[in-house]
Amino acid sequence: MKKPAEISIKQSARRATTGMATPGMVAIAIGWQRSCLHLIAYLEKAPDEEDYEAVSDIAGEIISDFPDYFLKTKEECRLFNQQNSQSNEQLECLIYLERGKFGL
Repeated sequence: MKKPAEISIKQSARRATTGMATPGMVAIAIGWQRSCLHLIAYLEKAPDEEDYEAVSDIAGEIISDFPDYFLKTKEECRLFNQQNSQSNEQLECLIYLERGKFGL
């Protein structure tokens, strides 16, 4: 089980996210460690079934590019607010940021 290059994982994640963000998603971040892909979607509203399904689909697309490496996933939908925007948890890569958010 060879670890894929970081750039390959990031490219796969950005491709998987294209067109998949649901209304209310403001950001999506990924991280990986020991063959586990961790994906967090940050939302402006309480997550619903559509949000969870989108996150699962995105994770599935990424792990399908690396079937010999990613053996499990951790998928989360979190309500975004200023208090958790400074979270101590740092993931490797921000793969989606809604246009017009955060002054960008």
